[in-house]
Amino acid sequence: MNLYNDRQLVVILVMVVVLFLFSSLKVASKKHEKETAVAGRPKFVYELRGDIRRGGFYCFNKEQTIDDLLRTCDGLKNDRVFAGDALVKVKSGRKVIFRQGVEIDDMDAHARINFFLPVPVNLSSEEDLALIPGIGMKTAKAIVSYRDKNNGIKDLQELTAVKGLGQKKLRSLMSYLTIEE
Repeated sequence: MNLYNDRQLVVILVMVVVLFLFSSLKVASKKHEKETAVAGRPKFVYELRGDIRRGGFYCFNKEQTIDDLLRTCDGLKNDRVFAGDALVKVKSGRKVIFRQGVEIDDMDAHARINFFLPVPVNLSSEEDLALIPGIGMKTAKAIVSYRDKNNGIKDLQELTAVKGLGQKKLRSLMSYLTIEE
């Protein structure tokens, strides 16, 4: 006496195959997710410009070297070979410009805010600070004035001394501001 008839065995076999395929896809997608940028808030963001094939903004899960960034943008135009130190790690929030050599600079405030990266309070202009939600031009001027009088801001908590920025307001701004890296 058979435990299952032929039809039941076919259904069981199909279910096993389908489950195997779904689990394989899930594992493959998790592996791919680890290699590419994270959904939501990116961890490492770079702006690539200059004599490269594909300029733009790129997001990653880990810090990149100049060589990694060159591969990401499909290399230099005209099949030029990069002559600099390709193993230098580049911090997140940087603009990397490939010309004769490599220039590394900060991304502008618009780009940083768009990618949820904090804006450096000691390096930003009034206009840049005014881009941050909750800071208007008046408060931005007050921050820059305070910064100039005190030779920079060493800790973000100092901003509570700026007129118009209390502890509650500062807490809402903390994710938008940083002391330079």
